[in-house]
Amino acid sequence: MSDHRLTYNPTTGKFVAGDQVIPNALVSEAGPNTLTGVQAHTGAETHTGAETHTGVETHTGAETHTGAETHSGAETHSGVETHSGAETHSGAESHTGAETFATGIVTHAAAETHSGAETHSGAETHSGVETHSNAETHSGNEVFSGSPTGIVVSKTITFTEDATSTTHTGTVVLPAGSTLHDIQVVTTVLWTDVQSTFIVGDADDPDGWFTSLDLSGTDLLVGEVLSIKNVDNWGAKQGVYLVAATGRMGGVVAGNSGVYYGVAKSVIGVATMTTPSGTAGRTFMTVTYSVGTVTAATLA
Repeated sequence: MSDHRLTYNPTTGKFVAGDQVIPNALVSEAGPNTLTGVQAHTGAETHTGAETHTGVETHTGAETHTGAETHSGAETHSGVETHSGAETHSGAESHTGAETFATGIVTHAAAETHSGAETHSGAETHSGVETHSNAETHSGNEVFSGSPTGIVVSKTITFTEDATSTTHTGTVVLPAGSTLHDIQVVTTVLWTDVQSTFIVGDADDPDGWFTSLDLSGTDLLVGEVLSIKNVDNWGAKQGVYLVAATGRMGGVVAGNSGVYYGVAKSVIGVATMTTPSGTAGRTFMTVTYSVGTVTAATLA
């Protein structure tokens, strides 16, 4: 297909060279399309074939999308939309109309602004910044790899004995402005190597949270849970970041204080063993945090 811009001719039903201005008429596209020019869509649209969009687009009419789509240009959508095909969006988007995403997997990598009501039932992956101001209903699995604001995030690292490795390191990044709610460590199967140990800390103190846990028994038996939340769950293996007498919980370094992280930092868990020999051991570290929606105090 030519790489020139295309213009839709509603009389012939074909695209020709030039910028696209799609008029107030129903547009139905059933075949694969590659759209590279600036596009303005004002009429109702139905898309059923695979599509690739790389140019800037403005959509004001109602839309129905059932085919797979790849969008890399900036887009503005103000009409009602129904999406049922898998989609990948990497350009900035602004949506003001109601949207329904049915069974297709949607991957969004760029910043988005949504002000219309939305219903999502398919799996979604979001890695860009998003702003949602209207009601949303999500029934599919969603993965947030960025730093969502105003919701609690929980990330779990798995540590699996493999009879080969002597060090297993798991890292969870706490974004700037986040509050750490908990670090939990559990073992579902004891480790084979009797010299297997586990620590939890950060770049400033490798075992600041928990120190020298025996993964083969004694310190973290199956069913037991270590948690930073209170002294009853420290298992006598707390590091210097946990001090019951003073209420200390966390480090104090460069803008960070206790469980508040003004500067981004990581929670790091490390399992080590001297003579790897088994494959049974299973340990899990779950870090729960949130980046709060910031509101300044009222001054008087």
